Amino acid sequence: MKKNIKLLFHLSWASSLYFLLLALETYRVIKIDAIIFGVIREMITLPLIGIQLVVFVLALINIIKDAESIKGYMLWTFIISMLNTGIFVYGFF
Repeated sequence: MKKNIKLLFHLSWASSLYFLLLALETYRVIKIDAIIFGVIREMITLPLIGIQLVVFVLALINIIKDAESIKGYMLWTFIISMLNTGIFVYGFF
């Protein structure tokens, strides 16, 4: 159980870091002109959106299942995933 929570935590912050870098590149804070980076970015973005939504659902299930011990990796996984999912939903509307 602990390994799964740590894996969810690492997936959550890694995808958050990717989307932060994507936002910085979109708003021209950093500039990457190489074509290969654009291709890799397009190939990775949609699967990471799916992974982020799955991580959010799994973190929510873990919190509901073990409600009395919400702390550590589980809490931060849920917070990071909730923020990312909220940003995605806000971005679509």
